[in-house]
Amino acid sequence: MSQLQVQHAAMEEAANAAQTAAADARGHGSAEALAWAAGGIPGAASLDHLRELGSSWDDEVAAWVSATRDFGTDLAAAGEDYRAVDEAAGGLFGGLLGGGG
Repeated sequence: MSQLQVQHAAMEEAANAAQTAAADARGHGSAEALAWAAGGIPGAASLDHLRELGSSWDDEVAAWVSATRDFGTDLAAAGEDYRAVDEAAGGLFGGLLGGGG
């Protein structure tokens, strides 16, 4: 027989960690810094590449933030679902095992 055991506190902690990571990463792109650096080397062939790299990096950070925030939300919801099922199942067995109910 297989079984699934869920550590509710650990799921909540992981969900919170994902949400915190997403919040901390928000706005930490590099377009502004690379555009500033590019301004220091006018006429260089790499200017467009620096700007493109910055924009691309910003887009990737924003996508990661969104995906991580969504993951944290989904993980928290799954943890709550597991907790609710555990509580409901526990209530079903309480009367049988003398635990009231």
